[in-house]
Amino acid sequence: MNDVARPASIGRRAPVQTTMSGEPPGAAEQACPRALRLEPGGLSVPSATLAVLLRKGPLRLRYAGWGMEPAVPDGAAIEIRGDPAPRPGDLALCARAGWGDLLRLLSVDRDGLWRATLDAYPRRAFLVEPPAILGIAARVGGRKPARRRGLLACRAGLGALRLAMRRVAAAPAWDVRATDTVLAKYALQVGEYRAARQSNLAPEHLDLLAARVPAGGSILVAGCGVGSEAIHLARRGYRVAGFDALPDMIEAARGLAREAGIEARFSIADARRGAWPSGPYDAIYLTPLLYSFILGRAERIDFLRRLGGSLRRGGPVLFSVRRHHGFRSWLETRIAWCRRDGGGGSAAGEPGDWYTRYLAPDGSIGTSFLHRFGVEEVIVEARAAGFGTIEWQRADFVAGRFVAP
Repeated sequence: MNDVARPASIGRRAPVQTTMSGEPPGAAEQACPRALRLEPGGLSVPSATLAVLLRKGPLRLRYAGWGMEPAVPDGAAIEIRGDPAPRPGDLALCARAGWGDLLRLLSVDRDGLWRATLDAYPRRAFLVEPPAILGIAARVGGRKPARRRGLLACRAGLGALRLAMRRVAAAPAWDVRATDTVLAKYALQVGEYRAARQSNLAPEHLDLLAARVPAGGSILVAGCGVGSEAIHLARRGYRVAGFDALPDMIEAARGLAREAGIEARFSIADARRGAWPSGPYDAIYLTPLLYSFILGRAERIDFLRRLGGSLRRGGPVLFSVRRHHGFRSWLETRIAWCRRDGGGGSAAGEPGDWYTRYLAPDGSIGTSFLHRFGVEEVIVEARAAGFGTIEWQRADFVAGRFVAP
């Protein structure tokens, strides 16, 4: 894996491909949400607007988030100037995905591209084109930012530690309403998903389904959202049904299906207790991380068991989870569990329960439930649900040979 991601269009050079984990998360992403708001008033404005305002003089912004702690605390006032030439160590206002983000400039290469990152992710960096650097932080909280290399390295290490400590301290004590927080998050994002119309089905998913589902076979899409995956499958000749707990998602799915000129059955149903369109189906596909959004091992096993009951003999269930990526991820969830439980086994939920953060349309930061898994934990649950074979294919699990327990 490359530890530096190169912009996609630099002259005639071919882009270097990298995974998303090879660079810091975007400002609105769940891993480390943050935002820059214009002062006074606290408005969130696009990067193009920030660039225009900087031409008129220095900008005063307010930082919301923890990607640059302790150098830039949550809520700190930042003065940005558009005229200074960037130098290594500077805090720079950069355009990312149409919005402004504060990044640490590390070094510049011979092509004039800047290597940048967040203090909370000191080992992840990517390359920034000079036009994306809108301005440089002249003052943070009334003080001039530090630029000495030794101090910067120390602050970067502290930033990563502070992020880990903050994430553990902020972990909620989930109760039976945990999954409802996921629904609340997606209810805010119906319009975004409708506009994107983006299917998460990768070529490997389609190949697997083609190998196990007969031509014209039936597929159930669980947690179908606005129907992007269902429409994708219907265009490939499958008979498709989908369900989602949010009525607005189902309404959008039906509308997009009509626009696409395809037939698909969409129903409102909650994965935990609802009744989805009757089968049997040749295969069932769960949209990304749906299984991780269900609180409680017993609830998840029951969901898988009910899905298995909707399958034709030999049909697969294809699903994904949020897995632990290394010891740090596992340790975070265990420390959070011990903090809220006291080690006595009295808290609701279970070890592995975690959360995501997201940027709401009003600029606030929301929290929603997520369960992190080890691979073996998923296998144990699928077997308890009555599946005889569990395959792990890259980021997905394929449960097959269902026998009702």
